[in-house]
Amino acid sequence: MSKRCGMRRYSFEKNRIFTVSIITLTLMFSGCSNENAGKANKSKETSGSTETQEQSEKDKKPIETKGPLNVQFGGSVTYSDHHLTVEGKTNLPAGASVFVNPMALTSVTLMGTSGPTEVRQDGSFVYETEIPEEYEYGLNVKIRFRPEDQTSESIKRKYGEFGKKLKGSFVRLYAINEKVSRQASTTLYMPLKENGSATTEIVKPDWEKPDDYGNTNIRMEADVRYNKKFVFIKGKSNLIEGSQLDISVLTPEGSLSGSGDKVRVNPDGSFRVQIENPSDIKKLSNYTVRLKFAPSPYSWDNIVDKYGESGQKMTGKLVEKNSVGEKKAFLKVKLN
Repeated sequence: MSKRCGMRRYSFEKNRIFTVSIITLTLMFSGCSNENAGKANKSKETSGSTETQEQSEKDKKPIETKGPLNVQFGGSVTYSDHHLTVEGKTNLPAGASVFVNPMALTSVTLMGTSGPTEVRQDGSFVYETEIPEEYEYGLNVKIRFRPEDQTSESIKRKYGEFGKKLKGSFVRLYAINEKVSRQASTTLYMPLKENGSATTEIVKPDWEKPDDYGNTNIRMEADVRYNKKFVFIKGKSNLIEGSQLDISVLTPEGSLSGSGDKVRVNPDGSFRVQIENPSDIKKLSNYTVRLKFAPSPYSWDNIVDKYGESGQKMTGKLVEKNSVGEKKAFLKVKLN
């Protein structure tokens, strides 16, 4: 009897040990499996986080802006049947905004005709607009690129604040909010042909600064011609860029005729402007075209620095001084 009990006890102990071993092994495998799964999940989470970070960095990467700082324009402009088409080429980066501004040769303001256009991947840009049918003359068409007009921060940085990194013959000064800035621009003169159309090419300007450029001994000269519609003034000077000339047509009695305009000289001191013929009979015998350069506290900073707030630094035979000490330079051209 005792022998059987011993055998049963032995068998029970053996089974219990076997069962405990099975449970232990099961827990061990389960623990390893959970640990491996945790590592896998952690690896997956890390990978996902890295991909998200890489995508975020990619989104922050600036737009690629290939091309030199020496901005160039090319192409052609056509005007026919009151429809203006600009087909341009440039080395500006794709996505850059170029502004086109058609201007009347008369004192008329052409409303709703100007606007921006975007540079394409191949460097081309196109702008089309309608000119009011009641306007019968030619156009001045200005094409410009200003860094502050751009929506791309990358393009703004490329050409610098106020365009300070811009280079080349197309670079011109302009002022906005009393701050003198730099832009790449050109203005195309488009007089009408006999058939009422006009075509011109966008070409690189060739500025030739004279030896006395910037000299405070003021020099101005002008060639003046006229027809029944306009008075054409084309001239040279040693004035620095940004200098503004007030142009007036005086009657034979010396009074203002009511026809005139303002123009800023080019980077080499040259200038060109056309104004309306003020005479009812279209004859301008003994009329005088007067050009006036009068620096003031409201002139651009570079003008005030060079010539003084009241022109006090100017000298030469064209300069006149008034009773309050202001100096102004005058050039008068009599018409035949």
